[in-house]
Amino acid sequence: MRTPDGRWTAAFVMAPFNSRIVRRSNALQDWAYGRGLSYGEAMGVGRGPLGAATAAGVSVGLVGAVSAMSFAPTRGLLDRVLPAPGSGPSEEARRKGWFRMTVDAETEDGRRYRAVAAGSGDPGYAATAVMLGRAPRPSRWTATGCPPAPVP
Repeated sequence: MRTPDGRWTAAFVMAPFNSRIVRRSNALQDWAYGRGLSYGEAMGVGRGPLGAATAAGVSVGLVGAVSAMSFAPTRGLLDRVLPAPGSGPSEEARRKGWFRMTVDAETEDGRRYRAVAAGSGDPGYAATAVMLGRAPRPSRWTATGCPPAPVP
């Protein structure tokens, strides 16, 4: 898929789970984001022909991995080569990791917003505490009436 600004995206492995969590949270908060909330996630993979090729490769790879894990014989082979549950990246990999997340949002009346969160450290391990510590801020800002900045 290609975004309006020309970035190619590919399926994100956690998107099916995260989208359910967001929709359920919206419902539990009495539709705080509206009943028409539409939510999706994708992984940015670049621009131009290389971005398109990467998007196709990632998508095909994810379909292949899910297919391979769906059948007992290939699942057994994958269990031998993939990391064991509970084993994570090395301390060096966690230290060298980084993340950048861009959130594009559009309201029902057409206003558009963009938020960017980025940092050093593996997002699944080293940066998790930082993200959790900062997560309450937007809710507090919204409750006090501070408007988010519109996308230019």
